[in-house]
Amino acid sequence: MVIIGDGDPNVSEYINKLISKLNIQNSVFLLGRRNNPYKYLKASDVLVLSSYYEGTPNVIVESIAVGTPIVSTYCTKGIIELMSKTNHSESENNIETESGIVTPNLFKGFLNIPDSDNAILDEEIKLTEALLKVLKRNEIYRNNLENSKIDLLNKFDLSKVSMSYLK
Repeated sequence: MVIIGDGDPNVSEYINKLISKLNIQNSVFLLGRRNNPYKYLKASDVLVLSSYYEGTPNVIVESIAVGTPIVSTYCTKGIIELMSKTNHSESENNIETESGIVTPNLFKGFLNIPDSDNAILDEEIKLTEALLKVLKRNEIYRNNLENSKIDLLNKFDLSKVSMSYLK
């Protein structure tokens, strides 16, 4: 597993301790921030976005562009618009889209590091189930994404976006 990005130093410290405790140092690699993540996205089986909140997560569009299926939390009201050709409302259950799966938001009203390794939320279980599903059926998810890629990316075409502002 490759984790790209940075964030709160306390969270990074927690993740490093958890990696050591689980003895998975040879399986999990923390690369930090990367200016050009495309080669990593292209080589990945799945992109996982577990953010509590994102404005517009550009990495979703980048993942669609390179054909990598996505598992993302409901981290912004626009996540469905980014990942699907059709509208879906926020749900307590996982939502299948043309580009992958959207899981319920992990945010529970406070930002903190878990007190216990046993403190697993139902939403974290749903995220894990979605990840396992996409990994097990990766070819199906890649084909679904490939078949929908043009429609999904056309939503970001400059001429179409410009015209929508003029309406």
